[in-house]
Amino acid sequence: MLAEPPVPHRYGHQHPGDLIQVLDDHSRVAYVQARDDETKETVTEVLRNGVAWFVVRGVTVHRVLGDNGGRYKSHLWRET
Repeated sequence: MLAEPPVPHRYGHQHPGDLIQVLDDHSRVAYVQARDDETKETVTEVLRNGVAWFVVRGVTVHRVLGDNGGRYKSHLWRET
């Protein structure tokens, strides 16, 4: 599988994308996805994928803590 070329950054240099993680606070095991943006839709999708990944491995999710950024306080994030 070939890696995607870096996304041009608005200031002219290359932007490799964003790494978004879902972290188990107890074990510190992390689920990480490299994405082209960090919109509320993207972080919510990564959250869903991460929770599913943990559930397959026997981890029960009791609650989710998020960043203070607007995308982590959106209605979409809260409803997920």
